[in-house]
Amino acid sequence: MLRLLITFSLLSVVLTVLSAPTTLKSHISVRSAPNVPSGPDALVLLNGLAVAVKGSQDGYSRPKFPLWLKQNGTCNTREVVLQRDGTDVVVNSACHPISGSWYSPYDAATWTKSVDVVRYTLHIENFTH
Repeated sequence: MLRLLITFSLLSVVLTVLSAPTTLKSHISVRSAPNVPSGPDALVLLNGLAVAVKGSQDGYSRPKFPLWLKQNGTCNTREVVLQRDGTDVVVNSACHPISGSWYSPYDAATWTKSVDVVRYTLHIENFTH
């Protein structure tokens, strides 16, 4: 079950990268990711991953992972992603989205509150060892 969840999560990330636009809807631009495999090649790579039994979380410290780093002016990473991935996004002077809509590939729903968008797919502590 854990292997299936990790495989699905990684596949979702790959598919999101493959379908990402090359420019944002605002003044922010992004570059295409290099060496992105095709969908079938990504599945082969994902199926080749070994999934280990969950180990100790000793040494994990949440403060080692700053929440949302500043990207451009007052915009942090989360706000940049919300502007990039949303439709008709309006932000306030602090760059916080105050309206817009976001499609979720995880549940095929459209969200209209930015607080409901950009959640963790996998917990950070799983990547620290």
